[in-house]
Amino acid sequence: MKDKGNNAHSLEKKRDDVEQLLARMKHSSVDLHKTVVSVLTKLPLTNSNGTFNADMINTVWKYKQIVDSLAETSRRWAISKHFIYDVCLPDISDSNNEDYSPVYQRYAAKLPVDQFGELDQEVFVATNPQKTTGKLVKRKDRLVGDARLQNIKTFGSAWNSAGEVINTDTNSHPILDGYAGVVAGHIDDIVRQELQHSRRDRHVQAFMIAHTRDREEVQWSSEPRLKESHIHIVIAISAAKSRYQMMRLMGYNFDDLTETFEWIAQNSSDEEDMRERADSFLSTLIGAIKNYVVPADYCAALRYLVHQSKKAVHDPQKTTYSSNEVISWLPDDPGQTYDDIASIHDNESIANNLESQVLYHLQNSAYCQAHHILEKYVGARRGDKAFTFEQIGELRRLGKKQPGKLCFSNRSKDSILSLVMHWIRTKRIQFSDCQILIHAAFNDKDADALIADAKFMDRLSNVLAAEEQAIISDPAAVRDMTTYCIFAAQGGIGKTRLANAMALLMDKYRKPYQVVTRNKQVTFDPFQNYESETSVIMDELNPSSLGWAQIKDLLDPFKIPYVGSRFHNKSPWNIKHTFITNVFENGISDYVNGVLHYAEGVSSLGYLTKDGGDWNLITNDIEAGKHYVSQLSQLLRRLSFVINLAPTENGRGTSIKVSTINFQPSGRQVDHYDYVHTQDSCHVFRTVINDDLREKDMEKIAKKVIQMVNQLKVQAKEAFKANPDRLLDEVDGFIADRCDFSVRYNAKHEPYLVVKDGESVSALFQSEPAVPPTQNLITILNRTKVFLWPDVDKTKVHVDPKLNQLDALLKGYEVPIEKVGFDEIKTLKLTKEALKLVNSDHSATIWKVLNQETPRQIASEYFTVQTNKNIANFKVI
Repeated sequence: MKDKGNNAHSLEKKRDDVEQLLARMKHSSVDLHKTVVSVLTKLPLTNSNGTFNADMINTVWKYKQIVDSLAETSRRWAISKHFIYDVCLPDISDSNNEDYSPVYQRYAAKLPVDQFGELDQEVFVATNPQKTTGKLVKRKDRLVGDARLQNIKTFGSAWNSAGEVINTDTNSHPILDGYAGVVAGHIDDIVRQELQHSRRDRHVQAFMIAHTRDREEVQWSSEPRLKESHIHIVIAISAAKSRYQMMRLMGYNFDDLTETFEWIAQNSSDEEDMRERADSFLSTLIGAIKNYVVPADYCAALRYLVHQSKKAVHDPQKTTYSSNEVISWLPDDPGQTYDDIASIHDNESIANNLESQVLYHLQNSAYCQAHHILEKYVGARRGDKAFTFEQIGELRRLGKKQPGKLCFSNRSKDSILSLVMHWIRTKRIQFSDCQILIHAAFNDKDADALIADAKFMDRLSNVLAAEEQAIISDPAAVRDMTTYCIFAAQGGIGKTRLANAMALLMDKYRKPYQVVTRNKQVTFDPFQNYESETSVIMDELNPSSLGWAQIKDLLDPFKIPYVGSRFHNKSPWNIKHTFITNVFENGISDYVNGVLHYAEGVSSLGYLTKDGGDWNLITNDIEAGKHYVSQLSQLLRRLSFVINLAPTENGRGTSIKVSTINFQPSGRQVDHYDYVHTQDSCHVFRTVINDDLREKDMEKIAKKVIQMVNQLKVQAKEAFKANPDRLLDEVDGFIADRCDFSVRYNAKHEPYLVVKDGESVSALFQSEPAVPPTQNLITILNRTKVFLWPDVDKTKVHVDPKLNQLDALLKGYEVPIEKVGFDEIKTLKLTKEALKLVNSDHSATIWKVLNQETPRQIASEYFTVQTNKNIANFKVI
């Protein structure tokens, strides 16, 4: 009796609640609510004998749950979209069926392509309300296509029938077309709407991934099968939206439900029939609502996209996905990636399948910890990082010891050497990887013993040397190298740091080879210590640092070169990426003009004449012009990409532009040489690249620049394919850099040389720069630390030791530049006029002076120099 009493009280409470709900919802302006309420108000909530009608009340209660759910608001949403159920309709034509809707037959059409075999899968269909009896039916026999969505033929061309990604874009993300493209279009619209709110104070982020390889257990066949293909989305928006708004924005069709309830109101045979039909479609809506979830843990929702949330990792049916399969919309977080925001590391993805001893070693070895082996070098899939977990395990298994012995057996060493050489010959690893690979595979004590084994290491070195020589001697060997010139008009802007970061990422954290700029007092041996590295950084390389023959040989994209050395000829045979950095006011134009004017050996090429001890261009001469253009084309085809860095106008960011040559080296005759860029190959980073920039942030910038390079490369290739007889600056979308290589063409397209008025090439390249980048005020102030006397009132000294002193100067503080006498410090401060320029984002002139002056040379209308006795000391670190 007690239970019955509680149940009656519960029904009474429910009835009161739903009656109040229906009274309120009658006034809704939403068509769906209007039609649903018109049906539910016809249902009697009490029986003729005065008792509560539980079925009627519970049906209306479902609607209350729906109202509450549709009204829930959030800034963050986790959404699921199911292909089959979005593009298909139930195949129900019998109007007596409680699940019938007039929409179904009106829009019935051909089924979409069964890309993953989902339509051919059997599902259990109950034949009684208790679901104790039923039958197996193929999905395709229960569904029809939707005529309104016949343009969506497939899930997407990026996936094969097994759900594996086979077609990717330049960023290694799946190509978005078909159903995946439609879903991405909805996200595009949401992000576009959000970006219209210019005063938003929260970042807009969106992520999407297709789950096409999830598996499910099938009891009646005792074999697992692919689950229905679906897409997961996680969105963070600047202002909260309701679930109803999000469902509409993501394409959910409320209009079909509205029409269905209108039909139910007019065509139900009696009240019970009306209730059953309403209950069926309310349940359908509840099922759809469950696909729009407010995540309790945003980061966990992000990790779930690749099935790396704590719950998903331990679910055997959850297939792990690559983070490359995640599509990201990050308009407010340039340089960030999904991996960064979700804290995803691809090594976690196979943790459950990896031998525990291997993972334990990588996580706990002192060597692996000190050199970040797990984070930088080891990943799940081939190509992601230098090594795979599978490789490490395979090599580790070869480390066998004889009973009672502390070192690996000779047979084991032979096997290790053979496997390492097999991987090198099949390009699974690089020549320079051996030591790191040994430490990654074996415990520290065993790895140290193997590397200290002189006999083993001598054998390895000899075999590596023989293999290297075989490659160099092979007439068919091609190195496929790309050169990147990273230039800026001023020093201290981050050229070398960007080059290092790009090299590390391109070569999977292998250390690049560094070439030291030639010092006039010593012989220049650029590759004296080269050891098969795959990248080289030629820092502060001047046009006259290398001879003309050496430049052509060294920078040839395909030919393996030899470079002269004091001791023996060395070949930088394995280099894939060459980075050249230096300061040039006019970027690539200055470097190219300088090389063709002052590189050793160019004086005999037929376009220079000696005049007063200096070599000058032979101007206005067609033959000289032809000789010059012949050499110019050879040089430019070797300098594939130019990356220009410049400070932003306000001095608080870095503008980076990536350009490429405008001609196809094997294409038509060129009548003007230039570099080109696109809108996508220019980006402004909201940070200054200096010593204070964190490595993580520097890596994000480098990733973005590499993405810009790759995208420009693809765009250029596609343009040349579509327009083989045109130069890139003649193709829509490409913007000319308007470089000046000192050559002009007459009406007959014949070249001749010119020298611009007031310009002296020798002044640019023969003398050393007035202020080396390491000595200008930008660099010095960035490295200055200030110390005040202990008893000084820090609020009255106009000095802030806590700030970076370059930032302090730009904020109006005094900064120390020189010691004067025993206890006085000479300081520098912006004038009021200069401070106004900085605060109004017009500080380019200030930066130019800082770039050109040393602390002892500074003399400018923008600065005042004085002394400050409150500073105890300062030092440049």
